[in-house]
Amino acid sequence: MRRLLNSKKRKPKGQDLVRHIQVLEFLRFQRYRLQKAFWSWTRKDATSIVAVTGGNGERVRNRIIQHEKSWIQNRHIPVSYQGKSPMLHRLIDNEGTKLALREYLPSAGERITGQSVAYAISSYWQTGVLPFEEQPELKNPPLPYAPETEAQLAQLAQQRQEV
Repeated sequence: MRRLLNSKKRKPKGQDLVRHIQVLEFLRFQRYRLQKAFWSWTRKDATSIVAVTGGNGERVRNRIIQHEKSWIQNRHIPVSYQGKSPMLHRLIDNEGTKLALREYLPSAGERITGQSVAYAISSYWQTGVLPFEEQPELKNPPLPYAPETEAQLAQLAQQRQEV
């Protein structure tokens, strides 16, 4: 498993990486428990400790046990399908969502970020109206380009103060 987690090409990402790390920690915990023969903890106790350290509960504990068995038998942990639901694709392909996005992008101008687009679309889904005025203000919005001279930097600072 360490080879897989250290691999540049095959390394799991996101939630799948978390699942692999949890199973690896459970295997390490079991090995440590075997070295200390006086411990009388069960596998469920060990998985509870691993799950709680990640801020999770009983459901994750049971999943870690299933994934540990899968790793030992097949050297494979099933991938998570979070965010891959057909419902999400249908929501994004919705004509209303597309129109809202087309309206939002020109009005946002140079302030477009991933966070602002996600905020606009999620609020459109909740209310049906795009909140052009209620966008979260970012502390340091990204620059459209890197300023080359101090004069350009001063000009950008002045433009930000005017906005």
